[in-house]
Amino acid sequence: MKVVLLSDLHVDINREYPVVKDFSQFVKDQGAHLAVIAGDVSEKQQETLDALEEIQQQSGARVLFVPGNHDLWAPKDQPDLTPALYDRYCQDEHCLCGRDAVLGDWVFLGDVGWYDYSFGSGRYSLEEFEKMSLAGRTWQDSLRNVWTRDNLGRSQWMLSRLEARMAAYPGKRLAVVTHMLPVKDFTVPAEQGNWSYFNAFLGTRKLGELYRRYPVELAVCGHVHYRRSFDRDGIHWACRCLNYHTEWRPQDGETCREQIEKAAEVLEL
Repeated sequence: MKVVLLSDLHVDINREYPVVKDFSQFVKDQGAHLAVIAGDVSEKQQETLDALEEIQQQSGARVLFVPGNHDLWAPKDQPDLTPALYDRYCQDEHCLCGRDAVLGDWVFLGDVGWYDYSFGSGRYSLEEFEKMSLAGRTWQDSLRNVWTRDNLGRSQWMLSRLEARMAAYPGKRLAVVTHMLPVKDFTVPAEQGNWSYFNAFLGTRKLGELYRRYPVELAVCGHVHYRRSFDRDGIHWACRCLNYHTEWRPQDGETCREQIEKAAEVLEL
């Protein structure tokens, strides 16, 4: 089974580039059976859902997805709408939040994940992290997602939800997809800007700890706008973000297709 991994397509921010068309063709060219997208397709739900369906139709591969924080953003004056957005995603056939995909010996499952500040520096207090703002910069989730009123509770809710599903498949090989980071290796170097603070909103160490207690062999994430994969503890860890076009590095190519080729990872499972 050939699988293509990608995250953070941001088709709205990258509207001047043929992200959906080029990614669909890339998946098709690989002869892939499955495309896994780890969130942040767009900031408007219908645009996200339409993009997922277009990729599936154009590529001929099955598309699986978990929402990212951008996919769950509500208008700034209506952050309470996020739970309704989440529930709608759970009903979509592409979304792993509402259903697991059993594919032979493999089970793909996933959810958004969330953050509990464990990737932030210990130099900051809980009260400082709860503000979600530092040096004039505010983490936008706090303005557009009601979940941020209880980040610790939401993180634990996600962990419990994922573990219940992981425990339901003894003897299966597990691939777990979240938008948020499960290990510190994917965080931003603390010396860059104020990332010793803002890393707190990228994920939780407890996700990685959870994976090690179950037969997880593939862990996919996004969110951080870096591209890296490595193997450790019997798990292939993959963070494969396409990112905003303003972050694309010329050395990775000048075209959208070239950037996709650098960002995506193709696996034979």
